Order: sequence, then structure tokens, then C-alpha cells
Amino acid sequence: MKCPVCFREMERFDSNHWRCEEHLIFNDTYCQGFWKGYEKAHKLQQDQKIVVLCGSSRFADVMAVCAWLLEKEEGVICLGLHLLPWWYATKDEIPDHLAEHEGVADRMNELHLRKIDLAHEIFVINVNDYIGDDTKREIEYTKGKGLPIRWYSHDPIGIKVQQIITSRLEEVGYEKSTD
Repeated sequence: MKCPVCFREMERFDSNHWRCEEHLIFNDTYCQGFWKGYEKAHKLQQDQKIVVLCGSSRFADVMAVCAWLLEKEEGVICLGLHLLPWWYATKDEIPDHLAEHEGVADRMNELHLRKIDLAHEIFVINVNDYIGDDTKREIEYTKGKGLPIRWYSHDPIGIKVQQIITSRLEEVGYEKSTD
């Protein structure tokens, strides 16, 4: 098929679109400027570093701070689990593993692997060196893809978060037990 604008050869873009080097055609209608805009957005996505946070949901608060610092200080896009508000599900209602309680654990685990497919690296939240089974699987998956792995316990961002936590606990008078 020839482009109706520049007469170059076109190729199928998806089920509704054809494209040449410069133009996009939607059901025989020219989409002015769309193709160049799409290419620009796609290039930005390729150039933007994506980091996936992996770790136990028990450390969701630590993950949220790590994501904030990674985005603020390194300018990366962070993907991970969501920090839900306390009123969504209280600990009394669901003490642990909300995804299991709502019957979506397998789907959420698979979705997390798709996030890793988009990533340039993962950042493992291994507070007190804890790594659960799902996180171990994500680490192995990442190794198989040959992506870099950063560790909360050995990364400047993790060290900074730990210092913030320690500082805040000292402010409220919390003393760590030595027992």
C-alpha cells in the first residue's frame, strides 16, 4: 500500500493503522503529525530509566520512601506495589497479604514480572536482609534477563532511608531493644 500523502510504501502498524516513514493512516484517514509525536514519545520512553522495586509488602512504607528518593534524586521512573491508605483494609480485617485475601495474588505476581520486563534494573527492598519467596522469584527472573540488581541494604538510597527511619524513631523516643 502506498501512503496517500507522500506515496512511500506503507506497512501495517496495527489492526487499524498503516504507516510510512513519516505518516500514520487510520482507516484510510491521515492522522496529521501523530506518527512523529508517537516516535518522540517512544524515544523518551526508551531513554528514560525504569526501576522496579521488589520486596515484601510488609515494607511498603520503606518502598514508598525509596521510590520518592530514586525519582527525586536520580530522575528515574519507579514501578512497584502500591501503598494503600489505612482505611482501604485495616490490619484487623486483613492482617497480611491483601492480594491473597482478595484472590488476586497470582495475577499481581505475574503483573510484577511484566513490570520487570519494562525495567532497566530492579531495586530489592531487603530490610534486615529479609527476602520472601515471591521476591526470590523476581530476583531470579531479573537475573535471567541479565538486568542489574540494586540492594536496599547496600545502596546509598537504602542507607539514606535507614538514616531517616533511625532519625525519626529517635525523635519520638523509640529505643531499639538489645534483647
